[in-house]
Amino acid sequence: MRPTVLANFGLVTALRTLADEAAQRNNWTLEMRLPADDIQLDKQTEIALFRVAQESLTNAAKYARASKVSIALAVGDGQVVLYISDNGVGIMPADLTRTHTQGLLGMRQRMAAHGGRFDIRRGVPNGTDIHV
Repeated sequence: MRPTVLANFGLVTALRTLADEAAQRNNWTLEMRLPADDIQLDKQTEIALFRVAQESLTNAAKYARASKVSIALAVGDGQVVLYISDNGVGIMPADLTRTHTQGLLGMRQRMAAHGGRFDIRRGVPNGTDIHV
């Protein structure tokens, strides 16, 4: 299913809205580096990127105890890069290797299905960094 905001306004606006709402709900300072204009990708790639951002922000809200979240989207040279990070407690090393974790597994599978890569790691000195 295609989220309404994504269908009506495009990926950039959908990500901006998603991040703004999450930041307000969770009292985060939000840093966004998104293109000024919307970008055109195939619908399935847009949905996959939106869902990864959605799950990442949900995880940050549930587990991170963060005060700041960053989201960036860059397009160029035939590639799309989505980056989400927080300054929370950081993902535990044991969680990185879990295969039964529904959210992380789903994000990995979404990206693999579109020929993309999903990388999650503990931030330095803390927090979690997600690079798609």
